[in-house]
Amino acid sequence: MSKKAQNEEQVEIQSEEIKIQNEEPIKIQSEEWENGWKEGHETGRKEALEELNKVPGKSNKMKIISHLPNIIIATIAVLAFLISLGVFDSPPPTPQNLTVTRTGDTTAHISWVKVSGAISYEAQFRSPNTNEDWRKDNDYFNYEETEYTVRNLGNYTYHFRVRSVSSTGLRSEWSEVIAYTHERYERPLIPQNLTAIRTGDRTAYISWDVVTDAVSYEAQFQSPNTNGEWRIDGDYNDNTTTSYISFNLGDYTYHFRVRSVSSEGRVSEWSEVLTYTHQRDY
Repeated sequence: MSKKAQNEEQVEIQSEEIKIQNEEPIKIQSEEWENGWKEGHETGRKEALEELNKVPGKSNKMKIISHLPNIIIATIAVLAFLISLGVFDSPPPTPQNLTVTRTGDTTAHISWVKVSGAISYEAQFRSPNTNEDWRKDNDYFNYEETEYTVRNLGNYTYHFRVRSVSSTGLRSEWSEVIAYTHERYERPLIPQNLTAIRTGDRTAYISWDVVTDAVSYEAQFQSPNTNGEWRIDGDYNDNTTTSYISFNLGDYTYHFRVRSVSSEGRVSEWSEVLTYTHQRDY
């Protein structure tokens, strides 16, 4: 039999099985390719066409009528598994509007805006006590909430940041870092209603309102004899009272101010300055 006859005989075979790299057979039948185009699976068709091109003669009149190759099925299965794991998911958005508000002597309130698509969050802080290294904030333990109270704060500057976590475990970028300086002890209130009343030729009575939580006070004065500098008023001896007598006054204009002191040694701002002009008896 001639080589040409052998080729024609191969083309006339009604059904031919073509195996691609140990995959399941792909059955090929003679028929107009236009019909096979509609019935064949797209991916499997492309694989089969590579083999059909090797068949001499009438390869353009063949169609695919069987299953996809195993390698295609396996690839689809792997892709489905990866999709179920969220491999192709995008990370959630970064939390916004992180704020810190002082709520007490050693506490502060941390909050941020809820992130769409996030099921939980992670919070970190750093401070001089951590050598400025970022640490997990253990005060944040309800990971679905967008707020928490940080405790045991000292007189330091703290930095906070948070990030969101998706259902597949993907994490956003860290939020903008917020710097917060905590004052552990509140400053006492400023004394009010400072007054001066002339009581004699060279004396005046200085007084002010009691300040809650203050255990003592400090008093200063200023006059032409001090060259305009503030000096401690030595006439104020009992610094737990809210009044005293200022002695040895001359015909000058004096300025007085006081401030309160807490039990922790914290001092208030100075009171409003009181201006008093004294006139001696002649």
